[in-house]
Amino acid sequence: DDDVRLAIAKSATYHRYVVCNEKMKKRDVKYQWALYENKLIHISEVTKEMRSLQKFRSQVTNEPMTAYLEGKFQRHFHHINQKSVYNKETYLHETGKHLFYRKYQESLKNELPFYLEYQLEYQCNKHFKSTKINCDTIRGYKKFDLTTKYKEISLETYHEGLKPDLTLISEDNDEVIYVEIAVTHESTQKKKLSGNRIIEIKLEKESDLDLLSGNEISMKSTKVRFYNFKSRIINVEYCPTKYGYCQTYGAALKIKKDGSFEFISDTLENLSELKLKDKISNFFIYEEKFNSYVKNDRFEYMKLKEASEKGIKIRDCRICQNSITDGKDWKYDRLYCRSYKMKLRSNLADNCEKLRY
Repeated sequence: DDDVRLAIAKSATYHRYVVCNEKMKKRDVKYQWALYENKLIHISEVTKEMRSLQKFRSQVTNEPMTAYLEGKFQRHFHHINQKSVYNKETYLHETGKHLFYRKYQESLKNELPFYLEYQLEYQCNKHFKSTKINCDTIRGYKKFDLTTKYKEISLETYHEGLKPDLTLISEDNDEVIYVEIAVTHESTQKKKLSGNRIIEIKLEKESDLDLLSGNEISMKSTKVRFYNFKSRIINVEYCPTKYGYCQTYGAALKIKKDGSFEFISDTLENLSELKLKDKISNFFIYEEKFNSYVKNDRFEYMKLKEASEKGIKIRDCRICQNSITDGKDWKYDRLYCRSYKMKLRSNLADNCEKLRY
């Protein structure tokens, strides 16, 4: 009847739409990488002569591809039979593996460096003898040419029961580095627990492949993770910052010969220099690193009291034996002097004849 024929016609129309849409989707995929004579190449490397030989194949399925070099569309590879279907994740994963393999093989063949930029931690000891305080650890980076030690690279081969995407193998065959291309899946826990060092490169879009198009992998990159690489702390006698001085902050109490004092907040570099130059004053440097500590009344009282107990004379009502405090009130107007029988500010001790140490 008419309703049945109409339903069949609509169904056929919808089917043709779906098929056409899927074909268009396949045509819209513009791959930038493919295999040529079993080597990964970028579309920008393809010449008209290479295209005429039609030796392009997919690195994912090994099916034939062709290169689109002219026309209104951007240069790209596409499948000849238009039947291959695989997702972006698979394409990125396979391309990433072959691209790293290609670049490392080129470095080995042409005796070119392939750098791993790794992180170092420097611990400056310059001021430790005078302050007994360790400077903040400073991070730096250094490059190591992997090809000087790892003379072989394998693609998807087993090692100790595990199958990394790529494996760098040392010349004496006693050390390896796994290279993992992570798109949707990170390195397995089993690989991480193997103790072997792992370089994991995260790819999310085709432009991320640029990470692999050079001859360097860096720990600075947020797209690269490193597992089982031991951190190295190097003790040095200078501060390896770009500014050339120690950036660790501290607080210092300087007590002059007449008993007057001042609190100073500065870098250990500057505090150490002040201490070395001043041969007369008593100079104490503390680990407190923030200016707020120096301005804190409780902090001042504690440090003054510690110095007074060492026999150093300090002119301040807070540590005078005539003052009364319960150890909780640090404000100047809360100090009571038994000699004057009144509340006094601690800085009046500078000219006080009744000060008792």
